[in-house]
Amino acid sequence: MTLATTELILERLLCARRSIPKGANTMLVHVAFLIAVLTTGVAAEAPLRSASVFVEAEEFGPLSQVWRAGARWADDIYSPTSGDAVLANDGGGTDEVAKTVEVPTAGAYNVWVRYLRIGEYKGSFGLRIAQNEQTVFNEKYRTRPKGAGWEPTWEKFPATLQAGPATLTLYIDEPGIRQRIDCLLLTSRLDYGEKTPPDYHDFAPQVFFRYQFHEPAVPTTAEVQSYVRRGPVYYHNLGWTTQTGLGTGGDPIPAGEWSPWCALTKVVDTDKFLATVHLHFRSGGEPVAEAKVDFQVNSVAAEAGAHTLHEDLDGDIVTLLIPGNLARYPDLLELASTNTRRHVENARGLKLPPIKAPRPEGIKLETQICGFGGMYNSKRMLAEEMEVGSLLGANSFADLVGVNRQVAAEQGVRRTFLNQWIPYQALPCPCNPGNPRLIEDFYVKAAEKIRRDDPDALTVAYRNKLYDEPGTGNLDHIAQCANCSSAFREYLRRQELTPQDFGKQDWTEVNVLKRDAATDPPSRRLYYWSVQFRDESVMRVFKLGTEMSEKHLGDGILTNANFTNGGLSDWAGGLIDGPDWFLFGRERAQSLMWSEDWTSMGPEGTGYPVDVLRSAGSPHNLPVGMYLISYNAETLPLRTYSALMHGAKILNFYCYGPWYAFCDGSVSESLPAQKALAAVTREVARAEDLLRDANTPPAQVAVSFFKSHEIWQQDTAIQVERRNTYLALTHENYPVDFLDEALVEKGKLSGYRVFYLVDSDLSRKAAAAIKTWVTGGGTLVTCAGAGLRDEYDEELDTLKDLLSVASLEVTKPKRGYRERYDLPAYQPTDTVTCSAPLEACQVPVMGYREALTPAAATVLATFADGKPAALRNTVGKGSVIRFGFLPALAYAKDAGPSATQVVTGYLDHERRVITAAARLANVARPVECSVPRVEANLLTSPKGAVALLANWTGQPLEKLTVTLQPSQPVKTVESLKQGKLKATRRGKVLEVTLPLATTDMLFLKP
Repeated sequence: MTLATTELILERLLCARRSIPKGANTMLVHVAFLIAVLTTGVAAEAPLRSASVFVEAEEFGPLSQVWRAGARWADDIYSPTSGDAVLANDGGGTDEVAKTVEVPTAGAYNVWVRYLRIGEYKGSFGLRIAQNEQTVFNEKYRTRPKGAGWEPTWEKFPATLQAGPATLTLYIDEPGIRQRIDCLLLTSRLDYGEKTPPDYHDFAPQVFFRYQFHEPAVPTTAEVQSYVRRGPVYYHNLGWTTQTGLGTGGDPIPAGEWSPWCALTKVVDTDKFLATVHLHFRSGGEPVAEAKVDFQVNSVAAEAGAHTLHEDLDGDIVTLLIPGNLARYPDLLELASTNTRRHVENARGLKLPPIKAPRPEGIKLETQICGFGGMYNSKRMLAEEMEVGSLLGANSFADLVGVNRQVAAEQGVRRTFLNQWIPYQALPCPCNPGNPRLIEDFYVKAAEKIRRDDPDALTVAYRNKLYDEPGTGNLDHIAQCANCSSAFREYLRRQELTPQDFGKQDWTEVNVLKRDAATDPPSRRLYYWSVQFRDESVMRVFKLGTEMSEKHLGDGILTNANFTNGGLSDWAGGLIDGPDWFLFGRERAQSLMWSEDWTSMGPEGTGYPVDVLRSAGSPHNLPVGMYLISYNAETLPLRTYSALMHGAKILNFYCYGPWYAFCDGSVSESLPAQKALAAVTREVARAEDLLRDANTPPAQVAVSFFKSHEIWQQDTAIQVERRNTYLALTHENYPVDFLDEALVEKGKLSGYRVFYLVDSDLSRKAAAAIKTWVTGGGTLVTCAGAGLRDEYDEELDTLKDLLSVASLEVTKPKRGYRERYDLPAYQPTDTVTCSAPLEACQVPVMGYREALTPAAATVLATFADGKPAALRNTVGKGSVIRFGFLPALAYAKDAGPSATQVVTGYLDHERRVITAAARLANVARPVECSVPRVEANLLTSPKGAVALLANWTGQPLEKLTVTLQPSQPVKTVESLKQGKLKATRRGKVLEVTLPLATTDMLFLKP
């Protein structure tokens, strides 16, 4: 394989958006798997198949509520399964499932099972094998779970089996975490799987293809690549076709002659999942201008029974879509050009209303039209796919340079966003003195190439993506790297620290420290600053990238990295394993804040990352953009409105596709998603004059997002408490900001009436600022554990003194608290009885708990044993409410969040306990809806105001009363969907009533 080919594949691997579970080194994993693929034969050994029994676990039965077949992994896991499903169990039950198989020969076997390894949670399953009514094998699997990862794993035990029938029975051994079983393998090849884990492709249905090139009538070779939509390996390169085979070397294939049969089994997907197999035709080393070619595809390397396809296409690339099990799903086999033609015919068939020309561009509505130049080179196909994107309402496509820009303009799309990423080589060693030259040289060459290919391309670009889902630095590298260690010590000097602060005599003794070595005050200080430097050094690389992008691509082109929202969803415990969003915003390391809504706490969580981004970028008033995951038609309009009402100005509807060119592209195959997308983009276009320059209202409520807590606690309890506190507040229409320690230290609390402090650790400067703010009239709300430790995880009394308690002890159970993964299996440990002024109700206790002994504070709630569970104390002009538990965890637990469906289980009384402080402080709401969980906000622009409404109740509302407090005079109120509304006026307050199905906008016109 040539170096150029290797670089091409690596580039595509780096550009793949989705891979393996969060936190892994994506590039290294991709490359490792790629090497494995390229050094393994594509056809499985026949002796291996004949010596083995391979069974899909979902074929066991009888299925029931205890054991059921689940699609893919029946979880948010990207890695593929051997078929289209797994055998799923939720962690208990006495039912058993069985399947009878035929053992080929008597002798010694290894009994392998592939299952999903889910963290260190308890829970195991067993496999029993019976022959001739005797149990010959009975072993327990998943009895030694290790690590926090969620990934497929193979586990084996030896067995001695007789030839003939054998009944395999699966059962739950130890109840606990849910079980996901993919497949089983019984093999007498005892060496198989010893060096590398078994590969289910070795037992998959086989796939072969060959081709006959007709026109132009020249000898050809074709580079064959495949693209599989399910990771961890997406791209495979099989080499070049010749007269002697695939990847073997040899002469080109004459026109009109069949190529040899080529095996694809190891590089396609499984079952009905389709792989994209694309051939890049060359003659004399040059691409052909067009391709008229026949293909035969079969499950055996023979003409009999083969499926024949004919292509006649402009361009040198021909692409086939091939199912993993061709014999079972022959109708799924087709050419990509046929698939594209169906896309445009379906979109035209929707009869969508036109968008006014020129189409509005103030709010950028982006999508990706993927694959041109890689999966196809046909202008006809590109025009058809872009026509679909245009019909769906997009006003911007990615990387419109040259042919792409010309074709897009024909469809009315004239704006573009770029993907000129910071060179990945700069990130492993962020303090490398060669990084400035590396990054600037890259952007110099990128700008030169774009201008050479299309002199006008940069004039229609408005943002450049610097990177996708960047991580943060590596303490091990910093400790071993002379450049990074030297930079670390210089960083400490700038903080006015000395070696003695870390228990050292000289700077040469000072180096970064990891968490497990932080055991006393000096080492804890060193660990704290190690993490701060780690994140600062990565931020500097992106800041340099922004400067060079602006310098060479254009200072009017915004820059952004896409921050994964894993730290804000229930995938992880916070931002500690990725970039510090607040640091990036504070230092303007990028000029556009950006994330995505792959949220797992429920689709109503879209506003949460938008508000965190907006708050993080507030020192420079940076704009916000978001990827909106667009395949879920039911919630897409709601999530679009949510992003807009919280301040997003650029929306990327992720992702059109076409799916055969990009793994995350599902919209191209979903007519419901296309209808929803087309409808919501047209609604935004109608409101664009107001939305373009509109601003969110000032918030009077803020929630803490303190890095010190994440540095030390590193559990998920407070991340869950934070985001569900946010949800509770927004469910009652309170605008919310987030404050990090730096913002608090700079006095930013002065604009707020209520501050929810959820973090256990915070800087002493921030604690002092909070104390001053409370005594001046602020209302502080704290939960169990909050505010008790400083930035070095030392005891902190500053805020404890505000509570007026004689004693306070906190218990923090060490476990997971994530909404969908952990809380469902977590039973409440106690019950709290609340009274006024909170809410007269009972709330379950989840997670942290405090033993509170009040001195002068008033008791607002008690645990089941009668001991205080919540206190209120007056301090100067302000007050403090202390929850001795985590009320928002209870709100999440009882709601039962779903990754994709509207969550309807939230309990009103639990929410009102959380929001009581906002009511007591008379916090103003610019919009107030008569029904909770109708998300709403009022945006104001020079041309008027617009209130956006998103109904998260799960039911259409026949009558919704909306109370509005606009900041400017209003003559009329008009609904986007209901027309002009009658408004009742009470001074400056307006009140309107209307039905609300899902979403609407209210235009307040002066």
